Parts: sequence; structure tokens; C-alpha cells
Amino acid sequence: ERSQDTKSKLPSFSWDIVPVWLRVRKRTAYSKDEIAQIARYPLVVFEKANGHTAYGDVESGTLAAARAVKKTSSTTKVVFYFNAVIEYGGYRANKEFEENVEKWAVRKDGSIFKFKDRYNLHDLAQPGVREWWVRTAKGMADQPEIDGVFIDAICKVNLRSNAYRDGYSKMARKLRDDLDENDLLLGNAIRASEPNSNLDHLEYLDGSYCERWGVPMNGESYESYVAKSIKVMTETVAQGKILLFSAGPGAYGREGSLAASKRTPDEMHRWM
Repeated sequence: ERSQDTKSKLPSFSWDIVPVWLRVRKRTAYSKDEIAQIARYPLVVFEKANGHTAYGDVESGTLAAARAVKKTSSTTKVVFYFNAVIEYGGYRANKEFEENVEKWAVRKDGSIFKFKDRYNLHDLAQPGVREWWVRTAKGMADQPEIDGVFIDAICKVNLRSNAYRDGYSKMARKLRDDLDENDLLLGNAIRASEPNSNLDHLEYLDGSYCERWGVPMNGESYESYVAKSIKVMTETVAQGKILLFSAGPGAYGREGSLAASKRTPDEMHRWM
């Protein structure tokens, strides 16, 4: 049974309508109409690249959007996005990372490796990286308008060395310990193709995003993979965790790939 303290940090939930959450990003400032739309949701994750061209950096842009949303809807849970692995641009915190990049970035064949030939990767085997990352996430969560942190790229951690995975585990648990009791800690964790479907991460998370649940791996059939995905999502909810279910037209079966050929919202609407 949940304690009252735990209940108070969760977003409002009712089956009266299908419950929907939002993840959104915009490099410029949100308009009043956009803030009004965002504030209708019980939970919003302000993804990477929010407001940095208008406010100077992602942290400031996220806070500006969060304050505007809270003025409209004090009950909307506003969550700060921070990628565990990828150094996405625009963050004020990146200045410190760049000052230490020779030691803190992941290397391959002796040189700094660039993800998509563009982004540095955080070397989570380095204690300094972990301390920097936790300090950044905690600093945002400490703002009164921010209700928690969303950790992205947890699935990418499994692709790296034991030292890297151990470093991530230490980092994530340190953040959980450092956050206030009523701060949400969410992440992009559960996935049927991962070892134990990444359910172990629910030990420290309040909930998990679930994407690519309809994208089979290793030649598995669509039907078989979706069945596994449904099972892991059910297990997540059975633990009393939030499930941030993600679905677009591309998720639905073999014809989902046809969605990519629809160029306008009207075309997509007719196709769906």
C-alpha cells in the first residue's frame, strides 16, 4: 500500500478519460497558447533543447517554461530531462564538461568518440563525470517549479563495459539518494530486448518510459515481440510504478513503416 507521501508526488490519474502525458521540446520560448496546451497534461517532460536560443541555455529555458506552466496549472508535474550518456548541446552544464572533455568523454581507438559524428558521450566510469551529472540534475530538481528528473538513454548503458555499467548504477542511485523524497525520478529503461527487460532499474525509478515496444529485434516476429513488451509493461505497473507509454503510427505492425511516407498532418490523419 502506498504511503500518503508517495501519493503526493505522483501525477493525478483517473480512468474517466484515457490518461495522457507529454514530452516536448522547442528551442525558442513557448507562446501563451502553447503553455496553455502543455498545462492540460498531468505530467510533462521538457526534453532536451528547450528554450536555449531564447534564454541562453537549456536549464534556463526549461525553468522559464516550467514557471509558466505552474502559473496555469499548479498540479501539472514538470520534469527535467537529462541524458545519462549523450552530451546534447545547449546545456549550461556543458561548459564544465568541455573544460574536462579530454578525460570525461568516451574514447575509441585513442580519440574522443562522437555519437552520430556530432555528440560526445559521458564516460560514466569517471567519478568526476558522475559527480558533475548528479550535481546538474539535482540542481534542477531543487528548483521549486521542477518536480523531478527524467534519465534518458539507460538502454545505451548496456552496450558498454562493465566499468561503465557500474558507473551508471552508482550515478543513478546517488541521484535517487540526493533527490528530495517527493521528487520524481523517471527514466527510459524498460525494453523487452534488454537483459531482464531492464526491470532491475525500477528499484530506484518511480516509473519508466517505454518506447520501441513494437520494433522487433534479432529477426523476432512483430507479434512475439509485442507480446513480450506487453508483459514487461504489465510487470512495471504491477510494481506500482508509473508507465510512460509511447506510441506513434510507426509502432503499429508491419504497416507502421508506411507512416514515414506521410508528409503532412492531414495525410497522417487520413492514414491513421
